[in-house]
Amino acid sequence: MPELRPAQVAHLAFYLRTPRCLDLSDPGTGKTPPACVYMYFHWKELRNRSVWTMPKSLLKKNLDELLLFSDFTPEDVIIVDGTPKKRTQQSKRSQEGTVGSA
Repeated sequence: MPELRPAQVAHLAFYLRTPRCLDLSDPGTGKTPPACVYMYFHWKELRNRSVWTMPKSLLKKNLDELLLFSDFTPEDVIIVDGTPKKRTQQSKRSQEGTVGSA
Protein backbone atom coordinates (compact mmCIF):
# COMPACT_ATOMS: atom_id res chain seq x y z
CA MET A 1 0.00 0.00 0.00
CA PRO A 2 1.44 3.43 -0.90
CA GLU A 3 2.06 6.03 1.78
CA LEU A 4 0.26 9.33 2.16
CA ARG A 5 2.21 12.52 1.55
CA PRO A 6 2.64 14.87 4.55
CA ALA A 7 -0.14 17.20 3.37
CA GLN A 8 -2.44 14.19 2.95
CA VAL A 9 -1.63 13.03 6.50
CA ALA A 10 -2.61 16.51 7.70
CA HIS A 11 -5.91 16.23 5.80
CA LEU A 12 -6.55 12.81 7.34
CA ALA A 13 -5.90 14.22 10.82
CA PHE A 14 -8.38 17.02 10.07
CA TYR A 15 -10.99 14.44 8.98
CA LEU A 16 -10.48 12.47 12.19
CA ARG A 17 -10.85 15.61 14.35
CA THR A 18 -13.73 17.15 12.41
CA PRO A 19 -16.69 14.89 11.65
CA ARG A 20 -18.94 15.90 8.74
CA CYS A 21 -16.33 17.98 6.98
CA LEU A 22 -15.62 18.51 3.30
CA ASP A 23 -12.37 19.30 1.54
CA LEU A 24 -13.34 21.66 -1.25
CA SER A 25 -9.82 22.33 -2.53
CA ASP A 26 -9.05 22.32 -6.23
CA PRO A 27 -9.19 19.15 -8.35
CA GLY A 28 -5.96 17.17 -8.52
CA THR A 29 -4.69 18.17 -5.08
CA GLY A 30 -4.66 14.66 -3.59
CA LYS A 31 -7.92 14.61 -1.66
CA THR A 32 -8.89 11.03 -2.57
CA PRO A 33 -6.21 9.02 -0.70
CA PRO A 34 -6.93 10.55 2.74
CA ALA A 35 -10.66 10.06 2.12
CA CYS A 36 -10.03 6.40 1.30
CA VAL A 37 -7.98 5.86 4.47
CA TYR A 38 -10.62 7.69 6.51
CA MET A 39 -13.39 5.51 5.10
CA TYR A 40 -11.42 2.36 5.80
CA PHE A 41 -10.73 3.53 9.36
CA HIS A 42 -14.46 3.97 9.97
CA TRP A 43 -15.23 0.55 8.51
CA LYS A 44 -12.43 -1.35 10.24
CA GLU A 45 -12.14 0.35 13.63
CA LEU A 46 -15.61 1.79 14.23
CA ARG A 47 -17.63 -0.73 12.19
CA ASN A 48 -19.42 2.11 10.39
CA ARG A 49 -20.54 1.83 6.79
CA SER A 50 -19.90 4.73 4.45
CA VAL A 51 -21.57 6.25 1.44
CA TRP A 52 -19.32 8.09 -0.98
CA THR A 53 -21.20 10.10 -3.57
CA MET A 54 -19.37 11.21 -6.68
CA PRO A 55 -19.84 11.98 -10.35
CA LYS A 56 -19.79 8.94 -12.61
CA SER A 57 -16.73 10.37 -14.34
CA LEU A 58 -14.71 9.79 -11.13
CA LEU A 59 -16.08 6.35 -10.30
CA LYS A 60 -13.32 4.21 -11.85
CA LYS A 61 -10.46 6.43 -10.58
CA ASN A 62 -11.87 6.65 -7.07
CA LEU A 63 -12.63 2.93 -6.90
CA ASP A 64 -9.06 2.15 -7.95
CA GLU A 65 -7.67 4.52 -5.31
CA LEU A 66 -10.01 3.14 -2.64
CA LEU A 67 -8.68 -0.37 -3.29
CA LEU A 68 -5.10 0.95 -3.41
CA PHE A 69 -5.15 3.04 -0.22
CA SER A 70 -7.17 0.62 1.94
CA ASP A 71 -7.50 -3.07 2.60
CA PHE A 72 -10.95 -3.16 1.00
CA THR A 73 -11.51 -5.86 -1.57
CA PRO A 74 -13.76 -5.43 -4.60
CA GLU A 75 -16.34 -7.59 -2.78
CA ASP A 76 -16.47 -5.02 0.05
CA VAL A 77 -17.51 -2.20 -2.30
CA ILE A 78 -21.06 -1.82 -3.56
CA ILE A 79 -21.90 0.69 -6.27
CA VAL A 80 -25.44 2.03 -6.08
CA ASP A 81 -26.76 3.81 -9.19
CA GLY A 82 -29.99 4.65 -10.99
CA THR A 83 -33.23 6.39 -10.18
CA PRO A 84 -33.97 7.40 -6.58
CA LYS A 85 -36.30 4.41 -6.24
CA LYS A 86 -33.71 2.01 -7.65
CA ARG A 87 -30.98 3.42 -5.37
CA THR A 88 -33.23 3.00 -2.34
CA GLN A 89 -33.91 -0.63 -3.28
CA GLN A 90 -30.19 -1.31 -3.86
CA SER A 91 -29.30 0.29 -0.53
CA LYS A 92 -31.84 -1.82 1.33
CA ARG A 93 -30.58 -5.01 -0.35
CA SER A 94 -26.96 -4.09 0.38
CA GLN A 95 -27.81 -3.91 4.08
CA GLU A 96 -29.10 -7.46 3.75
CA GLY A 97 -25.97 -8.49 1.89
CA THR A 98 -27.70 -9.36 -1.39
CA VAL A 99 -26.37 -6.71 -3.80
CA GLY A 100 -23.48 -7.59 -6.10
CA SER A 101 -20.18 -5.81 -5.73
CA ALA A 102 -18.42 -3.45 -8.08
